[in-house]
Amino acid sequence: QHWAEVERHPRINPWQLRTLSAIMRCRTSDLGGHVDACTDCGNTRISYNSCRNRHCPKCQGKNREEWISKREAELLPVPYFHVVFTL
Repeated sequence: QHWAEVERHPRINPWQLRTLSAIMRCRTSDLGGHVDACTDCGNTRISYNSCRNRHCPKCQGKNREEWISKREAELLPVPYFHVVFTL
């Protein structure tokens, strides 16, 4: 409903617009789809393709949470500091 306003917003860059557009179109006919059919009962269902964007909660939310859990399991029980420097 407010997509036109989002596109014109001065603080949203083209990369963010592409990401938002992908998420908005995720699992809709815009991205195409395929028909799933059961060989036993003959029931058919249309499944639409996902955007596979890493920011999409429908596509990558579960994968992101699993990745974070695995990284947390690797941490030692000591305080950590994140330091970034350039040589």
